[in-house]
Amino acid sequence: PGTAHARILWSTGRGNYQRTGAVLYGSLQSSDKSVRPILPGPGDVLTYTITLRNPGPALAGACVTDTLPAEVHYLGNLWASSGSYGEASGVITWTGSVPAAVPVTITFGVTVSEQITSPYAISNTALIDDGLGNVWQRQKTVIANGYPVYLPAIQRQAP
Repeated sequence: PGTAHARILWSTGRGNYQRTGAVLYGSLQSSDKSVRPILPGPGDVLTYTITLRNPGPALAGACVTDTLPAEVHYLGNLWASSGSYGEASGVITWTGSVPAAVPVTITFGVTVSEQITSPYAISNTALIDDGLGNVWQRQKTVIANGYPVYLPAIQRQAP
């Protein structure tokens, strides 16, 4: 009681919330990228989601760049849970802060080219820069006009 306006020089007894005594740094290494569906046909819509995860202190100068492959066409439905984002000439960009333990989500849609008539792999890579000199690549591949393969489930009966 009575310490609401106290001057706290060291916020925990061990220097950080993990109580290790070490200085913590933010990192976007655990960020990921997903796409649905993974077996689209010509003209189908693909929805990409990039999730930026930071377990350490906030990263103020993070950015994402995602150059769309030639086999897809941007739909114009880019959205992010925070930060500034945009699209120009098939390049998706995002800049902003990634707070500790609060993921930032970036989603956008594309259509698969109608010109793809046989099975074709479409790879899309996002570059994730934490603003501290570290850049991570997150890639997802879909198979346009692919064929799903279902393997049989084999179960051993107990004697």
